[in-house]
Amino acid sequence: MPRENSASASRSLTFSCMGVDPTPKEGSGQGVTFDPAGRLLYQKPMRLLSTLGVGLLISACGDGVEIEVKRSTQTNVIGVEAPPLDSGDMYIVTKVSLTNNLSDPIALAGPLFAARGTDGVEHQGTIIGELLAGGCDNDSSLAPGGSKECVLVFSAPKETRTEALVYVDRDGNRYEAPMETKACKLCAGSCVDTDIDAYNCGECGVEVGPGAQCKDGKVVCAKGNEKCGGVCTNINSNPMHCGSCDNPVPDSYTCVDGAPACEFGNECDGVCIPRNDDNNCGACGRVCPESSVGGPCSHESCGCDGTTCVAWLGSSSPVTCDSVCAPWGLSCTEAIWVYNSIDYPGECAGTPSGMKGQLQFERVECRCSG
Repeated sequence: MPRENSASASRSLTFSCMGVDPTPKEGSGQGVTFDPAGRLLYQKPMRLLSTLGVGLLISACGDGVEIEVKRSTQTNVIGVEAPPLDSGDMYIVTKVSLTNNLSDPIALAGPLFAARGTDGVEHQGTIIGELLAGGCDNDSSLAPGGSKECVLVFSAPKETRTEALVYVDRDGNRYEAPMETKACKLCAGSCVDTDIDAYNCGECGVEVGPGAQCKDGKVVCAKGNEKCGGVCTNINSNPMHCGSCDNPVPDSYTCVDGAPACEFGNECDGVCIPRNDDNNCGACGRVCPESSVGGPCSHESCGCDGTTCVAWLGSSSPVTCDSVCAPWGLSCTEAIWVYNSIDYPGECAGTPSGMKGQLQFERVECRCSG
C-alpha cells in the first residue's frame, strides 16, 4: 500500500522521529497519522546517534532501535501462495536485522514497515512475509535488548528504486535505514531472486534438489542434511547414511534420529526380526505353530500377524479343542468335529462322541489364536 511521505527530511535521508499528534486526525492507523492522500500529518525532529555499517541507530523518543538491511531483492516469484500482484507491480523481498534498545517490546508485523522509493513514496509491508522461510511473524514482538533477523515482503511498481527501509512502532516513533533493492533476474519469463530461488540458484535453471536450499546464490544442504556422494542427504533418516555418510544400518533396521532403530520389529540377540516372524511373533522366541489341518486358512491369515498367532490344529482323538490349543499358549476360538468327512460345528470345551448317528468320528479341527 503506497503512501507518500511529504516530509522533505525523510526524502533527503535526514532521519526523523515521527509521533502521533494528540489531536485526532483522519486516517490514523498503525500508530502513525496520515491524511486521506497518505501523507504524514505530524512529525517531530530526532537526532542521529551513530552509523552502524549499512544500518543506522536512531534515537526516537527513547534509546533507539538498530536496523540493518541485509539484502533486498525485486522479484515476482516468492515461492508461496500470495494475493496476485497489481499490474506492473513486483515484490520486494528484504532481509532485515533488528535490535531493540528500547525499554518496551516492539512489534514485528509486516505493515509496520515500509520500503521508501527515491520518489518519496513509501510502500507498506504486507502480512505475507511470515509465510516465507525466516519471515517476520506478524504476531510476534522483539523484547527489550533482543535481536532478530527476519524477512519482509513489500509490493511496489517494478520501476521502483528504493532508498530506505522505514519502521514505525505502535507509538508512532519512526526508524529508518538505507536500503538499495537489487534488480531481479529474468528466468523463463519470471523475475526471480537468484540468491534464494530453489529453481534458479545463482543462475537461471540451477535447481537445488532434495535436501538442499539456495542461500546467497549457492546450493547448500538444508539443516539435518550432509553432502554424501555429492548429494544432500538427510542423515537423520537415510538408511544408507545414518548419522553420517556411508554408514548403512543393518538389515531390517531403519534410521531414526541418525541412529539404527528396530522400528518395525523386535530386536532379538542383536538382530532386528520382523514382528510377523512365526518364530518370534510379537516377542522374541514366541513360536507360532504351523497349521496341521486344513481349516479355512485359505480364507484368513494363518500364522503371525505381528502380535497374534492364528493356527488350525487338530487331533484324531475325541478331545477338546481347548486341550489341543493350550500347549502352544493359545486359546480355542472355533471347534469343528468331523464325522465321515462331514464337518459339524463343535464346542471348544466339549468332547465329541465316537459316533454321530451312523457316522464314525474322524477328527477335531480347532482354530487356535493368541
